[in-house]
Amino acid sequence: MLVESFPARTWFIPPLLLVLGLTAVTARAVARFGRPHAPTFPLPLLLAGLYALWPRVDPLAGWTLVTAGVLITILPAWEVIATGRAVPWLLALFTFAVYLRTLGPTVGQADTFEFQVVAPTLGVAHPTGYPLYILLGWLFSRLPVGQVAWRVNLTSAVFATATVVLLDRLVRREGETTGWLPPLLAALALAFSRTFWSQAIVAEVYALHTLFVVLLLTGLSHLLPSPGREREEAPHPQGWTAPTAVLPEAMDSSEEESARKRVRLWQGMMLLVGLSFANHLTTALLLPALLLGLVLAPPRMRWRDGVIAAGLLALGLSLYLYIPLRWPALHQGVWMSPDQFWAYITGQQFSGAFQPAAWRTDPTRYAIVGRLLAEPFGWPGLLLALGGWLWLLRRRWPMALVTLLLFLAYAWYGLSYYVPDIAVFLLPAHLVLALWMGVAFSALARLLARRPALRSLLLTGLALLPLSLLWTNGPAVDQSGRRAAYRWGRRVLQLPIPQGAAILADSEKIAPLYYLQRIEGVRPDLDLLVLGNEALYRAELTRRLGEGQPVYLARYLPGLEGSYHLRALGPLTEVGTASLTDLPPTAQPLPWRFGEAIRLRGMEGPAPGPDGGQGITLYWQADGPVEAAYHVRLRLVDPTGVVWWEEEGRHPANNFYPTVAWKPGEIVPDYHELPPDPARPLGPYRLEVGLFPPFGEEGLEVLP
Repeated sequence: MLVESFPARTWFIPPLLLVLGLTAVTARAVARFGRPHAPTFPLPLLLAGLYALWPRVDPLAGWTLVTAGVLITILPAWEVIATGRAVPWLLALFTFAVYLRTLGPTVGQADTFEFQVVAPTLGVAHPTGYPLYILLGWLFSRLPVGQVAWRVNLTSAVFATATVVLLDRLVRREGETTGWLPPLLAALALAFSRTFWSQAIVAEVYALHTLFVVLLLTGLSHLLPSPGREREEAPHPQGWTAPTAVLPEAMDSSEEESARKRVRLWQGMMLLVGLSFANHLTTALLLPALLLGLVLAPPRMRWRDGVIAAGLLALGLSLYLYIPLRWPALHQGVWMSPDQFWAYITGQQFSGAFQPAAWRTDPTRYAIVGRLLAEPFGWPGLLLALGGWLWLLRRRWPMALVTLLLFLAYAWYGLSYYVPDIAVFLLPAHLVLALWMGVAFSALARLLARRPALRSLLLTGLALLPLSLLWTNGPAVDQSGRRAAYRWGRRVLQLPIPQGAAILADSEKIAPLYYLQRIEGVRPDLDLLVLGNEALYRAELTRRLGEGQPVYLARYLPGLEGSYHLRALGPLTEVGTASLTDLPPTAQPLPWRFGEAIRLRGMEGPAPGPDGGQGITLYWQADGPVEAAYHVRLRLVDPTGVVWWEEEGRHPANNFYPTVAWKPGEIVPDYHELPPDPARPLGPYRLEVGLFPPFGEEGLEVLP
């Protein structure tokens, strides 16, 4: 690498030249377009110099540091940036562009796959139903660009971007800052934290949930009093007073109008609460904070105002009626009973995972949740968040108490809910941490307002937090290249599977198959099934074979050898009640014998595989009883004898059918894929096949 070739004594020369060059370019730009507000404007360019100290070559980190250093230096020169008017738009544009670049392009797994199928078809998702997200996903699925799965993924990118922009505005308000950089850094830190970013690029409900959280916090920010700030307000300018009794009618009118605005804001927040419930049931964790806000900022409501607020709450909740109204169309005309409806929307099937007393009975949960709370911003971020909360407590204690109560509610839920993906349920707590962290950024910038050099240096250092998240989390969460499952599903459904056959798949393989069938209309004649356990699979297999239906496996199901005849059809495994005795006409005959009892009768392929490799099918035949189990191994050898690829070895027929289970005269199709390898040079290769004991290196003798 170029970086590794520099002599040790002169390592500083390239970064020094880079920083000097950037300084000159920036100075020219500033001189032409305007002046920065601080005379220390070149300090952010130190970010570019940091890359010279990097322990490894990381182009993403380098470009991030260089670009950020230049932008932080140049942008304040424009008045529209310095005043903050364009910052939300630039923040939205940049964040959405990053999410779009890393967005999942096609079908995903688990809940993501479910939403990608349910939303476009107006189905009903698993409990609690998520009706708002389903309806919004259906709207996005109508967009005329990209795959349907990509369009549904796009919902999360839009909602997450809106959350980030609103957090920027909320930090600006709570941090009492006119500077644009401290709120921006906090918003970007949330945007590129690992869990939040991961939920912004797939079809999931959590980005929308955080959007509701930040909307409700913004509403509370406008409603709650600011006693700490009021005590520190500056006196009126010299020569002026505020005669409170001059125009009492005007004052009364102004107070009345302010009270009406507060009532309308509370009413709007009730609608948001109802809609948020229709997206995710953990909205209930917001209620303590909202009730505290109601106590600290009680609206002067008339009974009619209360009725309107209750009606708006009910209007949002009414979206849950979508579930029972849509249910008959999806369940052969059977209506959902009231008890079923209540159990469905409250998620009673998950009640066993919820242990509300775990905070005092299971101390191990604190380590788990503590790690997940520290994960997005690290311990420095947690310390900054603590400092920001203390500053908020001093300046505006009602908002400090409300945000603390919200944070504790979600932390308690994290302690109480025993599921593998608990991190996503803590996202509102991450949002609150980012808010407090932004308040700390603003407070530090405010305290150093009279020391511009130190202030600029501090903000430059603080910028490393969100910037480092960009290059460390980006490669980990990036979904843009994950097309293998979709290609695999396409390849499978192009196989010559008989009409009306059944495919029994696992929870991963079902996703691309079912998506292609339901959304793209590929092979609607097939029955695609995923079941809960092996016993259910065996029962379904037995029933369907007994009815004469062809059955294929896209999952491992042990113990079938000896009872059934198994053969590969590409990556699928056909389960048959009769053996195959004739070589297909498409196979190329081969004369090779392995040992005394096994022959390689033919080969079919190579054919393009789903991941860019090559697939081949070998046709084995047992001339008589086979006394041992042998693994099939393949390898590619060039003309000089160099082995470029070798398969580890497995049982024939996709690892389902050991040779000891073969019946004399039975032909066993056996599929293998040769993976693509960009490092493998072009040229002729010889494909070698062998039969070996599972843990041995002495294969069966090959005879012509």
